[in-house]
Amino acid sequence: MKIDDLISEAESLKRACFFLGENVTDSGIVAYWGGERADVTKEPTPAAAGFRHIVTVSEELYLKLGLLVSEPVALAEFLSDSMVVSESIKYQMRPEVPGTVLKPPSSKKFSNLSFTGIPLYATTSHSFPPFEAVCLYGDKRIEEWLQSLGLGRHDYWHQSLDELREEYYWVFQERSEFYTSDADVIVGGWPQRWSDECYPPQELRLLFFTQRDAEPWFEAWYSPVNETCYAKSRIT
Repeated sequence: MKIDDLISEAESLKRACFFLGENVTDSGIVAYWGGERADVTKEPTPAAAGFRHIVTVSEELYLKLGLLVSEPVALAEFLSDSMVVSESIKYQMRPEVPGTVLKPPSSKKFSNLSFTGIPLYATTSHSFPPFEAVCLYGDKRIEEWLQSLGLGRHDYWHQSLDELREEYYWVFQERSEFYTSDADVIVGGWPQRWSDECYPPQELRLLFFTQRDAEPWFEAWYSPVNETCYAKSRIT
């Protein structure tokens, strides 16, 4: 397997994604960054006082990407120990990270929510897969190449691949939206692999990745198995 063959397969695996930023586009407003959400902070409760809205992204973008998420998904930070925000909001909490993903009831669409934050607009783009994704989800040629080395698809970390993986990394830096985009938020696309984790399974979908005000970066994920969302924070 040569680097050109690997790049060719990676091109065929590219996923659609959206770059969100302040520049006005034909998409209209599809997200809000920061500020307040009226449905959370309209009542002077202790929970509302300890709530910091980070970003809310419209459900329309997920549906355009073929993701079965029909509600706006919001990322927030809780500054207190309270686990109750509002009876009108459902959310999943990951205690080991400061972020949580909020899922308003299905009756609340993005267009019905009120914000005081920064409006964001969408630009359509494509997401270039990392080396791990090509090994895992590339065509039969990739599988046969790995087998010829005595490796399986999950052996993308193996030292026998170091030279080719290094070559691919430099191409990835030139083409990946994580390095080339100045977007505030990237919606959809291929996730990165963090050094202390295995690459996530394909059925676990990255909803969005925040780049504005990083570090930390925040990821919002959707699991179709139990139809829930959760968040991770990333610090290098």
